[in-house]
Amino acid sequence: MEFILANIRLPEDKRWSFQQEIRKIIEASLNSSFPDLKEKQRPLICDSPEEELGDFICQNVLEIWPKFRKSPELKEMYPHIQGPRDIGEAIKKNLLKSVSDIIKGPSVLDVGFVTFSLSQEWMAQSIHKMLKDGIDTWAPKLPVERDKHEWAQSILTRWFSIEERKGDVVINVEGKLPFILSKRDFNNSFIDLEGLRYFTC
Repeated sequence: MEFILANIRLPEDKRWSFQQEIRKIIEASLNSSFPDLKEKQRPLICDSPEEELGDFICQNVLEIWPKFRKSPELKEMYPHIQGPRDIGEAIKKNLLKSVSDIIKGPSVLDVGFVTFSLSQEWMAQSIHKMLKDGIDTWAPKLPVERDKHEWAQSILTRWFSIEERKGDVVINVEGKLPFILSKRDFNNSFIDLEGLRYFTC
């Protein structure tokens, strides 16, 4: 039996995004450090595998250094860049100039990775604001896409009652996709799942 879905995009979540904020800070540092690169650099950030290295690692040296190595023009424009570590130092220098109070203690590894941590003072202030003004004023939004999936009643109701269909829906989706099961709306019982993020189809 074939099920047909109508994909409905939910309104965009306007809450502040922690991930986007970190990316903006790193992106600003990259643009200030290497304004002459032809391609705009997208931040390459991952969680730090070791606590002593900080909370996050910026790995943009992996994309930037090969460009320098192959380009005599870039070497002339940036004579201070002699190796991967110099790229990390340039990124770190502009991070320190940032007015952001989110990041503290950036440092550079030998391979050119830039490590940094979150400011505990900033975290404490943010949590205090959330407790004082409400979670909606600060809580970071989840890095997932939100969708509503509407089941075509005209086809499915010929075989199932509403509750029977919903049970079968969850069984079929659960084996294939990670999902967030929202609170059921019994006034609109044809809508079952929200927040589906497609990893594989």
